[in-house]
Amino acid sequence: MNFTSDEIEANTLYLHCLKLDKHKNFERFDFRKEIFYAKTRNRHKE
Repeated sequence: MNFTSDEIEANTLYLHCLKLDKHKNFERFDFRKEIFYAKTRNRHKE
């Protein structure tokens, strides 16, 4: 299975969310917004 850099970044952010969840900060972290931001940021790099 090949992952795009966006998917890898999204998965990394998701795992980061799970870590935050342990500290009860999960609700404050909207990872969908972060994934969108990561995707647009990656697009500007190219």
